[in-house]
Amino acid sequence: MLPSIYWALRDKTVWPWDQAWYGEVSADLWFLLAHHPGQWPASMLNAFGTKAPGVAWIGQFFVPLGQAAGSIEFGLMLSILAAHFGTLLLMYRIGLRLSSGSRAIALFGTLLAASAPLSAAMAHQYLVESLQVLTVTYIFWIAIAAPEMSRLRLLAHLLVAVSVALLAKSTSPLYCALAGVLAVYSFFRANSWVKDRRDRIGSLALLFIGSILAAGALGWYAHNLQHVIDFARIATSGAIALNYGVAGTFYSKLVYWLGAARASFFIPFAVTALSLIALAGVYLAWKHGYRARPKHATLIAAFALVHIVFVLALFSTQVNQENRYLLPLLP
Repeated sequence: MLPSIYWALRDKTVWPWDQAWYGEVSADLWFLLAHHPGQWPASMLNAFGTKAPGVAWIGQFFVPLGQAAGSIEFGLMLSILAAHFGTLLLMYRIGLRLSSGSRAIALFGTLLAASAPLSAAMAHQYLVESLQVLTVTYIFWIAIAAPEMSRLRLLAHLLVAVSVALLAKSTSPLYCALAGVLAVYSFFRANSWVKDRRDRIGSLALLFIGSILAAGALGWYAHNLQHVIDFARIATSGAIALNYGVAGTFYSKLVYWLGAARASFFIPFAVTALSLIALAGVYLAWKHGYRARPKHATLIAAFALVHIVFVLALFSTQVNQENRYLLPLLP
């Protein structure tokens, strides 16, 4: 994270387009909360209107940090860096669970995610995808950890994760819906509501936070749903979408998105190197008579692959070619 923190401190460029809009709304919300609190709830509901407000809802509380540091932009960027740090931490914990506690494997996966070109680039932009990839990673972690959670703890985590995911961006389910379904299935299979007193207290506190977030998400979408639907339509296939991409056949677009995914997540030689490592792993597994991992881990891996294929195929049917939409595929 240190290079990104240094970047945020040194960067003095004027924010363009979406970054400037998100920053403006974040600063306005904090100003109203500090000086006109009676107007703040209505402003929270009206924030953006066409785009989910999560980045500004959270970013407003980083404005005073920026004021103290002499740069509101730096304070807002701290919220983005906090989201990136949370993503990497969750990825490390996912790696530990899927590798039966191997710190080397978990660290390798985390470093691969941290060094992905698109991941590093988005750590320098005040955009919603950083919060979105955090929530997608959070939901995958919940799905993986679900078998060891009590029913109440699992419910609380799901409520927080789903609420923040929808507040981050309305398209979040595209990247994690299957993992969420698996987590819900684990909820119904859980043996008990709580494990002990400590689990009960922690779960109830998390559930309280989740209830507030869920109420906020429901309120905002109830107030702005039609605007969100209209914006999604014109941004993906309308005339406005031609400002962000080109029309083409499904095959030509799929070739584009496959190339974009490679460039976004791997340095040039990494695909070849990882393919060789994977083939060596398959050979060693076959040679030593290795059998499949437990069903739960296999399902998680399969669901992750399905989401990658589905998202790339879906993107290939639309005009828009904004590569940052690939970032939530990172986990």
